[in-house]
Amino acid sequence: MSVIQTLLEARNALAANKVAILSVLALPLLIITASEVAAAYYGTPGSAVYAAQLVSYFLYCSVAIFLHRLIILGTDAENPSPFIPKGRVFKFLIYSIALGLILIPAILLIHIPVVGFLLSYIAITYIVCRLSFIFPAIAVDVDWTFKDSWQATRRHHLQLFVLLGIIPFVLNLPYYIPATSLAAFACISILSTIAMVIGVAILSVCFEKLTTERSHEFI
Repeated sequence: MSVIQTLLEARNALAANKVAILSVLALPLLIITASEVAAAYYGTPGSAVYAAQLVSYFLYCSVAIFLHRLIILGTDAENPSPFIPKGRVFKFLIYSIALGLILIPAILLIHIPVVGFLLSYIAITYIVCRLSFIFPAIAVDVDWTFKDSWQATRRHHLQLFVLLGIIPFVLNLPYYIPATSLAAFACISILSTIAMVIGVAILSVCFEKLTTERSHEFI
């Protein structure tokens, strides 16, 4: 799996589907950005903030499913509205929780003196890169488990670490810049949302490559 080739294919997929992406996702992405800005600047701990975060995450899942289906299956696929709950969204939520539980040992590495943060980050990123293909599989109704994702990625450790770990981190660097104003935070949130779309596209292209490779193994 070539890192450069995968990035080019992800870029081409987004460019080829830009009209569908903008027309369907403009409003949900705007809502996500607005909710992040509102929570950061006007929110106080309470049920309203938690509800806004839940809605935001629901929309994130819906947007990811739409993008996966559009890129993997093409424009002829049935692409659910990001505003209508579907079974795939709830499976996304369930597997997100399961992945979070799997990551607990890696998260606990942060308590190791001096090198804990680095070890924890590397371990979390590595595990996520190996297991995250469950999500495009859910989006396109492919019957995969975490075990399938782990086995399918066994030959591409380094490439996936770069594609799904390092590149998304670099794209999200603006998110870690302290915002000095509401406008600055809004811009950072927009850039972060764009980074999310690019990350999903990369994940979709990688999933296509892995499923093709896996199908050849069983021939």
